[in-house]
Amino acid sequence: MDSLSLISPSIVLPPTNPLRHQRRRRRFTVSPSPIPHRLPCLSSLLPVSYSPEPSGRRFTARGAAGDENDGVESGKEERESEEEVEEVERALRMEGGIPGTSNEFVERVSSRAYDMRRSLQQTFESSSYDVLETNPWRETSKPVYVLTHRENQLCTMKTRTNRSEVERELGLLFSKGENQMRVEDVREGVLVFEDEKEAANYCGLLEGGGQGCEGIAEIEASSVFDLCRRMGALAVLFRRGRTPPVPENLDFNLRARKQSLEDQEDII
Repeated sequence: MDSLSLISPSIVLPPTNPLRHQRRRRRFTVSPSPIPHRLPCLSSLLPVSYSPEPSGRRFTARGAAGDENDGVESGKEERESEEEVEEVERALRMEGGIPGTSNEFVERVSSRAYDMRRSLQQTFESSSYDVLETNPWRETSKPVYVLTHRENQLCTMKTRTNRSEVERELGLLFSKGENQMRVEDVREGVLVFEDEKEAANYCGLLEGGGQGCEGIAEIEASSVFDLCRRMGALAVLFRRGRTPPVPENLDFNLRARKQSLEDQEDII
């Protein structure tokens, strides 16, 4: 069993770095109550509605063979669309509880609805943060907030990213028609928050989960990205107003491969 913490203490703030460090205040403390893995708001974010019309109203027989063929094709497309909508609705209604039996577990994880729900959940959670290499506020001064532990160490998580520039160079070495080569790299990702209160709240979640976050520090965004560049790290930026995933899900999503086995099979 892997006993390593989610938080990697590999990046250290330089002593001369101008920042305002603070212990996490009590008014920002949040209890580490479990956040449900169900997505009750997916139905509102991804509204799905389907009101099939009776086939007699949509398709009218005109007595021509061409029209009949068109009607058959349209009916097939309509049925496929209806089945797809039903799969999405089934995924949204799927409960996140533990199955009662092993057969129920196998049936659930092998279903298309389960795979679709997992994809929807990852997409929803990934929309709450951006993985960046360059400073998005290069023209202006922008204070941001980082999570710290052991006084001067930044809280980071392992982050997988693709190396598009290497992929392009490798693509030039192979003729067209060859299998597409995908290059990925796992680096440290510094957790950076645009909002001070949201940073303190997330520090509380990490601390409650035994991940060792001790406080937050205010620092200029340019200094964070300069530090990331020197250390070969990335910045995982949480924009103000977005709800980040719980630490366990964030760690999984950041480490996850960006391409599934099914995508690899399609390429091959």
